Amino acid sequence: MRVALQLGCGIDLDAALAASPAERQRLASALDRRIERERLKGLARHWSYDLNRHIALKRAADRLRARAQPVGREGGIKPPCCPAMP
Repeated sequence: MRVALQLGCGIDLDAALAASPAERQRLASALDRRIERERLKGLARHWSYDLNRHIALKRAADRLRARAQPVGREGGIKPPCCPAMP
């Protein structure tokens, strides 16, 4: 994931995780734009769509956001709220 992110986006994940919260938010927004572009390529069944790249971008964006989220009482990261499935 680190190499793919470095080659595809020019983002060093280790440096991004050590960056300030504002810089992490900026990088996460840039990753969101790349994820959206990759998603659109997938919907259009474009020949250059790569599911592995899509997953790596999403995981990197989630990891950047996880560093900015508050920590729960048990010491873990609070899970996002989601409605109960029927």
